[in-house]
Amino acid sequence: MPENQISKRHHYLPEFYLKRWAAADGMIVRYYRPCDQVVVSRHSPKGAGYEFGLYTLEGASYPDLLERESSSSRSTMQPPRSLRA
Repeated sequence: MPENQISKRHHYLPEFYLKRWAAADGMIVRYYRPCDQVVVSRHSPKGAGYEFGLYTLEGASYPDLLERESSSSRSTMQPPRSLRA
């Protein structure tokens, strides 16, 4: 993501974690129950496990700092050793 673009999708399930359950095509299956029926859909790890603005820090220089740090390829955050490939 470009430095000047603010992230709106904030993952409560990190993408690196969701990728462990992806099928060969890179997609995961999402089950949810909005009413009385269970809805099944396929998503990429990027498109699942997030809420809009979950970690937004109003008034901060980088309002999406937590999401930016956790999803950065340069991030020092890592999955537990048991989840590493």
